[in-house]
Amino acid sequence: MNIVPAPSDTRPHGARLLRERAAQDGLAPLYGREAEQAALVHLVTRLAAGQAGVTVLHGVPGSGRSKLLRRGVAFARAVGVQVLTALGSAPSAHTPYAFVAQLRPRASASAAARTAPYGEGSVADRCRALLAAAHRPTLLALDDVHWADAESVQVIGALLRRLGSAPLGVLMTVTGTRGEFPDRCAALVDQAAFCQDGGGPLLELGPLGAAEVRSLVGAAGLPEPAGPRDPWWEHAVRISRGNPWLLRRTLDELRREPGEMTPGQLRKAFAEGIETARSELAAQTVARLDEAPLTLLRGLMVCRGLVPVDRVAAFVGLGAPDVPGALRALRAYGLIDHGDPPRPALTERAAS
Repeated sequence: MNIVPAPSDTRPHGARLLRERAAQDGLAPLYGREAEQAALVHLVTRLAAGQAGVTVLHGVPGSGRSKLLRRGVAFARAVGVQVLTALGSAPSAHTPYAFVAQLRPRASASAAARTAPYGEGSVADRCRALLAAAHRPTLLALDDVHWADAESVQVIGALLRRLGSAPLGVLMTVTGTRGEFPDRCAALVDQAAFCQDGGGPLLELGPLGAAEVRSLVGAAGLPEPAGPRDPWWEHAVRISRGNPWLLRRTLDELRREPGEMTPGQLRKAFAEGIETARSELAAQTVARLDEAPLTLLRGLMVCRGLVPVDRVAAFVGLGAPDVPGALRALRAYGLIDHGDPPRPALTERAAS
């Protein structure tokens, strides 16, 4: 993890004020993400002073990328930075410029009747329009860039090459772990990594630990299923993989259970809830896969990590040139592990 340390004028006073502002905006606490929030404070305070910058938040589905991006947006608005947002989605991933077309400044609406519609034209035209929109410190909050269309990725890349020409900050989220990203955005992440003096920050959102799991249980208003030093908390981390979405989903369901449960009943219900939530998250992720990764995943599910990948690919009819990209996508989405051969990291019913 490459985190630029926050400058002294934002620690701890400035960071505390920004977090208080985020709390006033109704944003829930982000357990286990203090270092990442400090990096976002650093980004937006520099941006408010006119210094461009870029930060990439990456992790597997459910790791909290979007929540952290929204926290960065709250920090930016708290210091008077203009924010333009865009959200990638699988249905629009092949529609030219659909992603960057969302980056419309509010003031541009009144000018639309007098000029050409905002953001039309070539890659260069759209890049110039966004740079012109950054007439004051501006943050582009780009969520799920792995679903951005190819033309929009080119626009973002052009902006990154010109960051120094405007007070522009870029905060983007992508799925990816351990340095592997879907092919459609991998080059863009590499470019972002070298935007700031050879080392722009790439912040990987790893799993939460036992202390954070315990805090989440307390925040949910549930009785503790084990004592503070009980090894069950580490077990809870293992079965949930420290995934914030799985944990929150499970705890929300447990809160709805009628009556009170004993600690033993709560531990059992927690394990069952995690398994259900994992299947749900995996099914959502699989449903968005392109054809090649999905085909390879089905073969890996059948072979259960006992057959070399090249033989699995041949078995399912996947051409050799498509295998590396399919593997990268499956690892980036957390659907397989990093073993050789890889094993599926989800329940069987999710890929059926």
